Amino acid sequence: MSVLVNKSELAEILGISLPTLNDWIKKDPSFPVEVRGSNGVEWQFDPSAVLEHRQQVQQAEIEAARQRQAVIEQYRLPLAGPVDSGSDGKFTPQQELALVRKRQLEMDMAKEAGFLVESTKVRMVLRTAINQLNRSFQGLPSQVGRQFNLPEATVRAMRDHLEDYQRNLVRGLRELMDEPEPENGDRGSAVRLSAEADLGGA
Repeated sequence: MSVLVNKSELAEILGISLPTLNDWIKKDPSFPVEVRGSNGVEWQFDPSAVLEHRQQVQQAEIEAARQRQAVIEQYRLPLAGPVDSGSDGKFTPQQELALVRKRQLEMDMAKEAGFLVESTKVRMVLRTAINQLNRSFQGLPSQVGRQFNLPEATVRAMRDHLEDYQRNLVRGLRELMDEPEPENGDRGSAVRLSAEADLGGA
């Protein structure tokens, strides 16, 4: 078992605010807690167990996003489906205009229903989120290890969990956005969360 930490220390390890941590604990019944706080008793957590759990949660969120993407693709099929044309196989100008209006209406309805969003907005949000993660995670295990005098084995375990978490996150986002894996698959580049390098920066 790793050295146990309290709520404030765990929030710093995770790079989140204390209210966010409290919200995670409240909404996630499976959140790993070693000692639940009460009057005169401080909350205690195993940071390695928490990092592993958060990685599993992130993977579940990525899978849910994939399933949502599948729903979107099913919704898109009718938009690109065949449309009856004239006997010569061509559309009249009126038919082409009606088709454009029909597809635009369907696209607008899909956006209003939340099935479709602009890819540029998605990329912008993802790049911002990944840059924030990058700033939070860089050097975090060593910093926390020094601050709380954690054993080197615990620091290494934290670093490994964080790298796996980052690597799976980037891989899942690439798959979701149909972006290819980089040719250089070394361990260092796999966990380097530069928005431009890992998510096709503009």
